[in-house]
Amino acid sequence: MRRAIQHGATKRERLEAIQSAAVPGGGPTFSTGVQALMQIARDGAFRKA
Repeated sequence: MRRAIQHGATKRERLEAIQSAAVPGGGPTFSTGVQALMQIARDGAFRKA
């Protein structure tokens, strides 16, 4: 997630990547991805400058 942010990925693109990873990985993969996205949000990655 942090690398995606550094490369300019939008919130939607990051969520789509999590959803795509959930296809082969199932629910646990989706859950882990969403938790990572939420942690990054708590760390302030989505705050506007």
